[in-house]
Amino acid sequence: MPIAPDDITVLAVLELGGIPAVTALSLQSGLPASFLRKETKSHGTCRYAEGPELKGETPLLLEDVVSTGGAIIAEARMLREDEVTVDRVLVVLDRETGGEETLAAEGIEMISRFR
Repeated sequence: MPIAPDDITVLAVLELGGIPAVTALSLQSGLPASFLRKETKSHGTCRYAEGPELKGETPLLLEDVVSTGGAIIAEARMLREDEVTVDRVLVVLDRETGGEETLAAEGIEMISRFR
């Protein structure tokens, strides 16, 4: 089974729990990884993401656990404001508490490996 769909150009992880998983997936697939913050830093790089530039790329978001999908939606909206297409998220564990339906309503397909 492929790690990511063929059109994915970068893996993007929401802080903080998914960092080990996205690092392993990046090493295995050869896809670069970008690490997303909940909000833009007010110092240093003043960026919301560390790693490759996401604008113009097709990222696959990665989240370790999804419950309601709220954190994923907030991150997707921030990326979309920067003209980044976000339409899929790879979830390690789905708690099956409505997150998949909430994400679908936002146009985000949830790819879950474990339930």
